Amino acid sequence: MHRFYLPPPFCQGDPLELSGPEAHHALHVLRLVVGDPITVLDGAGGVLDCEVAATDRRTVTLAVRRREQRPRPALAVTLFQAVAKTRAMEWIVQKATELGVRRLVPVLTERSVPRFPAGDAEPKAARWREIAIEALKQSGTPWLPEISAPAPLAATLGAGRAFELALVAALAPEAGHPRRMLEEFRTRHGGQPLAVAVWIGPEGDFTPAELEAIRSTGARPVTLGPRVLRCDTAAVYCLSVLNYELLPD
Repeated sequence: MHRFYLPPPFCQGDPLELSGPEAHHALHVLRLVVGDPITVLDGAGGVLDCEVAATDRRTVTLAVRRREQRPRPALAVTLFQAVAKTRAMEWIVQKATELGVRRLVPVLTERSVPRFPAGDAEPKAARWREIAIEALKQSGTPWLPEISAPAPLAATLGAGRAFELALVAALAPEAGHPRRMLEEFRTRHGGQPLAVAVWIGPEGDFTPAELEAIRSTGARPVTLGPRVLRCDTAAVYCLSVLNYELLPD
């Protein structure tokens, strides 16, 4: 079934209305007609089964047939991601959304290749949110991640302290296997962590000083195996491991 996105304030009534790019996609790409079923996601757990009730040149009117409010997953993963080049960063945002991250915090590091003025930070975040919406519709996840504007590492360290378990992908020789970190947590606390953070550095990794600053927040260095991964591969690797190990059967 075709999926569309409407923010929660626009999903309260019945009928609903698609306009702008969503209506254009429905009318001129999918060529939906009256009677066609679609699903509307609000990014806050709402899943609405709808039917096209009317169309005109710029809008699509939807009749709501069923509303469902899905609970937010208990596992909350925050990805602290060093900002990568444009295409790689957009791919990371897409895959992180598909893999169910709760929050994505783009971090500007010493070795981050993109350099842009502070005034460009929010437009970058707005673009990444658009990509997250497309990934939400593609994957059918009802929860849209929170995506912050990119900020320097020093400004994000405070947010890195509020987790039951925090991991940082590192090339450091003392980095441990993520499975061992999770097993140690289970042994110590008698259960799974629910609030987890993972830090992914830029190409070339965090500098020693940056890694030490991240570790000072409580993050533990983990290895991603014997091969040096690109930052976008590393992000998907870590999120996949956390999903495999921590999501319920």
